[in-house]
Amino acid sequence: MGLNPDEVALLVRVCRDHDVAFCDSCQKAYRLSELGSDPLTGYRFNYCGVCRNSVEASVRAHLQDCPLIRAELADQRYARMEKMSHQLIDVSHVKIAESRERIQYRLNAGICLACRKAIQPGEGRFHFPAGDYHVHCFEEEGKEPLR
Repeated sequence: MGLNPDEVALLVRVCRDHDVAFCDSCQKAYRLSELGSDPLTGYRFNYCGVCRNSVEASVRAHLQDCPLIRAELADQRYARMEKMSHQLIDVSHVKIAESRERIQYRLNAGICLACRKAIQPGEGRFHFPAGDYHVHCFEEEGKEPLR
């Protein structure tokens, strides 16, 4: 079947300077650069350079057992998780800012006690501890503003 491109890339990147396969027939360990390939099928790093026996099982075992590969995969997972956590933090900061803006808008808007409509920021209003009034509603009720 052969190694997939991701496996080959991982081997080339991480395991180029140590043994990755062992041939049972020759009793010899091989580095990546010493392994043969089959030009007809396109399988790379699958054959013993001396006896041409398949060492794919040995290479696959190395992919699972190599501590450097495990460390590389752990680093990749950590980097992905760190990136994802930063994205989530950024999204939460945006949501918090939007919530604060909505709360502040509502606090600034207020509800008129006379007509029960929202008093938008920038509209004339009288503010009392008991509640807010539109300027025109307050004047219509004939109340005097407190000073």
